[in-house]
Amino acid sequence: MYTLYIMISQVVLYQRYQAMIDSMEKIRQHEYSDSYECLDFSKDLYSELDRYGLKSSIDIVQADTSKSEYHAVVSFQVDPQSGKLVDYKKIDSCRFIDGQISCDKGLIEGRNSYIASNNK
Repeated sequence: MYTLYIMISQVVLYQRYQAMIDSMEKIRQHEYSDSYECLDFSKDLYSELDRYGLKSSIDIVQADTSKSEYHAVVSFQVDPQSGKLVDYKKIDSCRFIDGQISCDKGLIEGRNSYIASNNK
């Protein structure tokens, strides 16, 4: 019975990721122009994913090439243990820099302990 549950879970997970890929391919067909820019791509992808019940967010990020250039992207939260797409309340943004996890609003102590901080 447990094996059947795992197989069904994997099929559902596969279908969700296939819907995500199909959505991205559909939106990729648009051409970038003065009337259809990155925020339009992001809005349409967000809407398409939402139609499949896939939660995402539109984030404004700073482009690597310029400190004054910004870009709209669609972000997902993926639980690293289960591989499931989740929609949790975001409290911080962390990056992997020089072998360390660096967070904007808190500190990582040890291997698995996040400590919120007002010092950053």
